Amino acid sequence: PEWLSQRVNNVTGSVAKKLLSKKGSDVMAASLASGRLGLDEDISNAYTKQGNDYEGKVKDTFLASPEGKGIHWEEAFYETHEGNSRFGATPDGKLFNADGSSAGLAEFKLFGDKHFSKGKEALTKEINPQVQWQMYVTGERSTQVTWRLILNYRIEWQLLPELL
Repeated sequence: PEWLSQRVNNVTGSVAKKLLSKKGSDVMAASLASGRLGLDEDISNAYTKQGNDYEGKVKDTFLASPEGKGIHWEEAFYETHEGNSRFGATPDGKLFNADGSSAGLAEFKLFGDKHFSKGKEALTKEINPQVQWQMYVTGERSTQVTWRLILNYRIEWQLLPELL
């Protein structure tokens, strides 16, 4: 897809998340070296495909929830930071209030029970670098993160504010 080719060689939320992890610099160094050697891995895998397949269901569940009532969702596309075109983000959507004002960004995730067994705080910590980067790039001040668990289909959501 076009949005995927636009992300190549730019710093995105996924890259920011990797950089901020415990072994972030090692992971990024290996990724850069693989790319230079022509050994890039296909970034799509079965887990990514499953997440993309369920994204619409997670979105619909959020919009039908009390937190999503009256909110209008629009698909987001690749955006770059106004001060640096190499900084990019592809949130899952943009949210708008009934009056047309911004209600922030949307990020939809599908997790296995292995991830969720760490607890909601651990999930939020895992998602936060990506979400903060998206807000930095787009200038939005909040992101509605909604996730679905693969095995028991439980849906949870949390509004993550921008960290100043």
